[in-house]
Amino acid sequence: MAPPIPKSNMSFADLMGGVAGVHKKLAALPGTARIDPAFRRSTAGMLPEDVVEAYNNRGVFGKTASGEPIRATMSTKSQRNEPIVAKGRMPLDGFIRLDPESKASGKMSAGSRTDRAPEISWSADMISSRKPLTKSFQDRIKAGFNDPTRPYDPPTMLEFYSMGVVPSQRHGREWYHDVPGKGKEMYALAYDLARAGGHGNSIEHLTDVNKVRRLGNVLSHGMAHKNLGGIAPFDEAAYSSGRSAIPQLQEVVDPGNESDWARMLLDPDSRQALSELGTKDRPGADLTSWSDDQLMGLMLTREAQLASAGGPKSGSRLAPLRILDPDVSVDDPASLARIALPNVQRHSGSVFGAFGPATIGRQLTTEETLARLIREGVTPDEIVEDMIKRAPEGGYKGRYRKGGLVAALQS
Repeated sequence: MAPPIPKSNMSFADLMGGVAGVHKKLAALPGTARIDPAFRRSTAGMLPEDVVEAYNNRGVFGKTASGEPIRATMSTKSQRNEPIVAKGRMPLDGFIRLDPESKASGKMSAGSRTDRAPEISWSADMISSRKPLTKSFQDRIKAGFNDPTRPYDPPTMLEFYSMGVVPSQRHGREWYHDVPGKGKEMYALAYDLARAGGHGNSIEHLTDVNKVRRLGNVLSHGMAHKNLGGIAPFDEAAYSSGRSAIPQLQEVVDPGNESDWARMLLDPDSRQALSELGTKDRPGADLTSWSDDQLMGLMLTREAQLASAGGPKSGSRLAPLRILDPDVSVDDPASLARIALPNVQRHSGSVFGAFGPATIGRQLTTEETLARLIREGVTPDEIVEDMIKRAPEGGYKGRYRKGGLVAALQS
């Protein structure tokens, strides 16, 4: 049986920081990200209005089936917020929508339109002191706020709503039903808008499938910008102890397999790792003191755990681990697609279909990183060097896009 996490020279938080360190270096390789990280970082100092236009000018949203460019519009449905949009700011109650270029509205008129379109909306969220991690992100962005020219939109936490990312076909087939879904790109824009506006993002009551998807979207933002900004990484449960009970090990994909994964990979001889990860009924580590890298490492570890418990199984897989599976390789996109795509198509829309080739690739990277950090005592830089050296050309292409079907088909 493998030894437990070395208590003397590596804390659980440092272990998570090591996981993020490996992924960040791989994510910086050309072609691994859906949207160029340097472009995303360049938007941080723009007005939100200019961020939308930069995404449009770059062609991030692609084209319709007939070849017409797809453009985003930022707007509000509240008249009191129209002056904010007119100043190029991000309203605290607003939305972005996609339209073919010829039908894209002006910023103000978009709020009164009744036709359906792919849309992400948001509103200001009331932050309770009983949500310590989210409150710490709120306090951080407020502490950095020093712009008296913005009387209409002081920094706050926004909650995003994505039910309209792919409108239903109940009212007939529209242009957006004939192109790949744009959820990943729309979330990238929404997070970059929040960052440019000085705001953060909190979350409440995610569905199981979105608990998986959000990990990838937030990680994409964090990897591109090299920090999380004001994006709270997890959906919290409030406890009087003031400690964050996240991520919960139970009631997402498969509680038994999730716990088995943690025991087998992290700490088989004691319950330290399980205790620090937290369970449904017991708080985990106090994440308010963790660095962004450590939080991103925990998100990647959580993603790998869920992918192991609920993702596709290959013929030789006998345990809730994929690291030793001879049928799949971390740097072989073809084997990842062969195993993941049938499962994604079979379980479209459910949590079991949320683990595409990119997610499985990140899972393998996380598992190898954890195993080597714990059992070999190597550094993250040594792990990255080895992964890059042995990988064929294009082995990590698209790895830090999204784990779902659309990204897989576009790879």
